[in-house]
Amino acid sequence: MKRVTIIGQGLAGSVLAFSLYKRGVQVRIVDNNWKNAASKVAAGMWNPVNFRRMIPGWRVEDLLPSMLKFFSELESELDVKLLHQKHLIRRIPDEASRKLWKNQEEKLQKYSDLKASLAEADAMNWPNGYGIIPSCGVLDIPLFLEKTKRFFINQDAYCMGEFSWNEPLPDDELIISCEGYATRNNPYFNWVPIGANHGEILEIKDPQNWNSSNILNCGKFLFKAPNGVWKAGSVYVPENEQLTPIDGAADEIKEPIEKALKERLSINNITVGIRPTSKDRAPVMGFHPETKNIGIFGGLGTKGVLNAPFFAEQFSEHICNGKEIDREVAIDRFLKKHYDKKN
Repeated sequence: MKRVTIIGQGLAGSVLAFSLYKRGVQVRIVDNNWKNAASKVAAGMWNPVNFRRMIPGWRVEDLLPSMLKFFSELESELDVKLLHQKHLIRRIPDEASRKLWKNQEEKLQKYSDLKASLAEADAMNWPNGYGIIPSCGVLDIPLFLEKTKRFFINQDAYCMGEFSWNEPLPDDELIISCEGYATRNNPYFNWVPIGANHGEILEIKDPQNWNSSNILNCGKFLFKAPNGVWKAGSVYVPENEQLTPIDGAADEIKEPIEKALKERLSINNITVGIRPTSKDRAPVMGFHPETKNIGIFGGLGTKGVLNAPFFAEQFSEHICNGKEIDREVAIDRFLKKHYDKKN
């Protein structure tokens, strides 16, 4: 088995590195420690429900158990707590939304409860009530990234610095791009339609009317992170690479939360990240159509915590054992329209 060099140690690169490592692959990570990388800013939440349509999320029956198993095993391997399972309390904004949830109860019965009672939510006296998604939580991404870095440093398999794709590349190893939206600057994969989407998360002072270990969702989210900081978010601005806060974005996040909690929030800090999302919102993985030892794993989007383990395992099986990649995530789906057209 050739050595695999992974470029980028965000969520995608870190999960893929461990997935390959546990299969006995010699792994090396190269990372430039970019502070605005999406993974360094991400809230780390997972949620199995699509609130827009009030149905279970895409492939959640595969993704959720895979995610829980992967990180639970990694907690034992690294002797650290990474997963923090929580309820998500969804404030229902209007009667139409309540009816939609009620109509979808049968589809959602495995993941949600419209009738449950929680003291913190009941105390808010929301006119249209609320629903509960029990199978949610938060991955401590900053801790996961730091432990991953230390683990591979101890394996003498971590290099801090820029990787040059324009230099002659060795053909005796596999090189996998896990660079997020920076993939668009990669000469091998700049044809892959991965968008750069501006995101912001607020760090706020302790709210007076919500002292819960659970996640509040009222169109925007609020929760207490594992490090004790209250986080609220988020905004999503497609095709915007601005690395500073956008005017009005903080108010867009705060307003529905303030309405739900009946109090004003104070901001301590605003963090900005650039999220990578493919054109069809599914992950992207596979190898270059001509340079067969150059691959890509990314485009995990806003569901990165759920997506990463299942598809990293699939890609690892492809690398190690030739297992076929699902068509809906394979890079081949973009060849005709994007690669062939460019060339």
